[in-house]
Amino acid sequence: MTAEYEVGEARSDELVQCGEMFRELMRLHAAHPEFFAVTADVVPRKAAEYTSMIEQGAGRVFVARSDGRPVAMMIAFARRAPEYFQIRDYGYIADVFVEPEHRRQGLTRRLTDACLGYLAGCGIRSVRLTNAYDNDPAEATWEALGFRDVLRVRVRNIGPDGE
Repeated sequence: MTAEYEVGEARSDELVQCGEMFRELMRLHAAHPEFFAVTADVVPRKAAEYTSMIEQGAGRVFVARSDGRPVAMMIAFARRAPEYFQIRDYGYIADVFVEPEHRRQGLTRRLTDACLGYLAGCGIRSVRLTNAYDNDPAEATWEALGFRDVLRVRVRNIGPDGE
């Protein structure tokens, strides 16, 4: 039997669970501490960040629920580039996480549709996102959803701990 999912905006009482999913996302990418190492108090801090973003009208947190519990999440927010760019307003998708037992159920597609709908309603016509270069499932998913590579981020550690 296939699970039934409801996709929609996260409720305020779900934002701590979203913070927990964010922590798990960071744990999955621990091989890249330059971007993904977080502090022990990340869950309440991330929940507060999501709350502030929503209250300020700066973005939305979308979740997929199974049996009334969030099992996947994605955030969408708008950004403004400096005046010298022709495309000034753009959207951003981030903090994408689906619990392992709920993967391959079309949840990323459904959450992406919700995010794109929200951003389009904000007047956004260009949407960006990033993912770890070694995340092959994410690469395939984003390509299938119509996203293309236009930028590569490179990192070099320096200092006493750099290699």
